[in-house]
Amino acid sequence: MKIPIAMYCGLLLSIVAAAKIDYNGHVVIRAFPTTTEQLDVLKDWSTQSISFVDFWFLPTKIGKFVDIHVSPEWYSSVVQTLKDMNIFHKIQIADLGEMERQEQQNIALRRALYNGNKAIDLENYQTYEEVMVYLADLANTNALVSTKIGGSSQEGRDIVQTIISSDLSANKPVLFFECNMHAREWITAATCIWIIDQITSGYGSDSEITALVDQYDWKFVPIANPDGYAYTWSNVSVAIILLTLNNDRLWRKNRVFNGGWQLKIWVYEDSESQRFREILEILRDSERFYEISARF
Repeated sequence: MKIPIAMYCGLLLSIVAAAKIDYNGHVVIRAFPTTTEQLDVLKDWSTQSISFVDFWFLPTKIGKFVDIHVSPEWYSSVVQTLKDMNIFHKIQIADLGEMERQEQQNIALRRALYNGNKAIDLENYQTYEEVMVYLADLANTNALVSTKIGGSSQEGRDIVQTIISSDLSANKPVLFFECNMHAREWITAATCIWIIDQITSGYGSDSEITALVDQYDWKFVPIANPDGYAYTWSNVSVAIILLTLNNDRLWRKNRVFNGGWQLKIWVYEDSESQRFREILEILRDSERFYEISARF
């Protein structure tokens, strides 16, 4: 039996719609706890598995704002609770769905306007695949640059480290940058790429950059969470039609067990502590670092 074309198109749209998380009408509320009781209520929300609130900035102390992502179905209830607790609040983002659409339009426009004067468009966001191609090409064309694959993600993507050094045998101090631990934070990967470009293009012509590269080895992991990052960019392919859509633009974790683990890094202020020295040794030893990273 032949499927009518209208029904076929409707089926395609249904498949596409099912593949994408819809954030139309989702709101981000900024709340300002001013008492211990108010802070405790917000902390209670943040520590429970409550599906209707997603804290973007956690409640940590009185007087510090808290950002809460709320679905349209729960918006009225959340606002009423904040009012009942006399917690001052305001709308920080009125419609996440509209913000996402604007972002996609900006990406498409920038790609159309890109003149190709750089190996990668520093004014735009890039997919995981595009970043990997850029890093590989850079390692093949720039004597300062090498790459190392330290492990594979849950879904089989390489976790790639880019190393910039004027002399790897010198055992210089290391400056280490790990970007895009949280999948949805695309700006962090873009920042790593921008720094890599500035260093590699400026060495030999910029005295400050040249001195820094001669003094330190620079190590970057531009996409530390490749599966999560790719999931925020995911393509949906149906028959001969390819639609580029985000499965979940706001996905934060990796993709382990399909539920995801939260990737974190701890910063130690005490540079003399034993644990701090152990971390430095891990960062200097790429194989040990990636053994840990790949298990997250």
